[in-house]
Amino acid sequence: MPTIELRQDTRTLARLWPGGRPPALFPIDPARYYALFPGNPAERVNASLKQIRKRLPANAFGDVLCSLDWLLRYSARLFPGFASVCGEFVNEDWLALVDYHKNFHRDHIVHQGQTAVVVQTLLDGLKLDCDRHLLAQAYRDAWWTPLPERGCYVTLRELAAYCLALGEDGSSYLMDYARELGVQPQWLEPRTPGCFWFWREVVYNAAVTAALYHDIGYPVQFLRGITRKVNRSRFTDLIQGGEVERVYELFDDPLCLMPFRGYRSNRRIGRSHAATPDINQAIGRALRESHGLPGGLTFLYLNHEVMDVRSERRNATGRLTIELAALAIVMHDMQRIYLGEEVKREWTGQPLTPRRPHMRVAFRRDPVSFVLGVADQIQSYGRFHANFRSEDDKVMLTLDQQVEGCRLEYEPSGEQLDIVYRYDKAHSGACLRQKVEWGPDEEADAFDPRLGFLDYAGLFDRIALGVERI
Repeated sequence: MPTIELRQDTRTLARLWPGGRPPALFPIDPARYYALFPGNPAERVNASLKQIRKRLPANAFGDVLCSLDWLLRYSARLFPGFASVCGEFVNEDWLALVDYHKNFHRDHIVHQGQTAVVVQTLLDGLKLDCDRHLLAQAYRDAWWTPLPERGCYVTLRELAAYCLALGEDGSSYLMDYARELGVQPQWLEPRTPGCFWFWREVVYNAAVTAALYHDIGYPVQFLRGITRKVNRSRFTDLIQGGEVERVYELFDDPLCLMPFRGYRSNRRIGRSHAATPDINQAIGRALRESHGLPGGLTFLYLNHEVMDVRSERRNATGRLTIELAALAIVMHDMQRIYLGEEVKREWTGQPLTPRRPHMRVAFRRDPVSFVLGVADQIQSYGRFHANFRSEDDKVMLTLDQQVEGCRLEYEPSGEQLDIVYRYDKAHSGACLRQKVEWGPDEEADAFDPRLGFLDYAGLFDRIALGVERI
């Protein structure tokens, strides 16, 4: 059984694209770009870094600094507006560790870069057998796909491109959206080599870009979480409001809102449709309670703010890539909206029946969001957690890395993928809690074959979470 070992290593961020140089997704209007930076943004970022440096061990701060450096380097060509919110994101990284707006305390800056590495590993490192895997067989037998590696193995990246290039009903929303953006028709002719290679590049660039910035919405979620707990008066309506109509005003039917309508355009399901109240309720709740939708909309908004709009159709492929990345950023945190449960039942090991099954993230329909969702689940290793304890009338804070690494074991025939979290002996208690308390519910709600948020039909028969002590 093939295995893939994963451990935190910030040096791997340099390998996401050849030479550490991603494609430039769209041209930038210099005047609009500099309008994002009133005053001196570098001073604000440096001030934030000085504060977080006081509060982190040297090794943890070094990882933060290295990861932030790569996020800023890549943002010049993928997400130019990131530099304008970088300071706020650094501030939130510390607050996420110590404040009570969440029930657990974990970092985000290092996590984003490492999630991108996991995305790359899944897309290019996970290989399925064309003789025993049904979808890989179909890929091999299609005349318009390149020959598999060594004649018998195909990567997840190639299977994703194959599924989209088929042009089936489930993914037709992407083809339609690409046409509306002005992607050249020859790249969108289903079941052709050109269509396959087009989606192969778009899927990779969108998935890695989304992973690098998928937690950009946490500062907004932090503000809303604090207002809910500190002040429940009407003052907080300014921050807690759903602002659904404001979203409709700012964005003209963005790709990232289509899952709320069952992966359909607003033009196909009118605002007066009977489903509209639930759609607006789901969007409003996602704005208030998640970091996915605020993050995806922030990503889109800041990119649109600096984009040179004089050549929209010439840059249609880059615009499609950022729309797909925004879709994945939104959907990685939509499990609660999909389930529709206000209070999560704990320690049952049984999946909840979803209230909004049309929002399920399927590999064959939305491979970019699917891969990011799996990668975000995998990348729990190396993350530093905040632990609090009272001692002699004092509260002591220590930072701890509970999960040492992760091992992926899979059958190339597609029978099973095992995600195994690895704990050292010093964290036997956390290992046991993951196995008995958290793991069964996480596996049921995310990976149950019938009801789980992530739909891997046709890819694996089963995805399971496990633990082991090193």
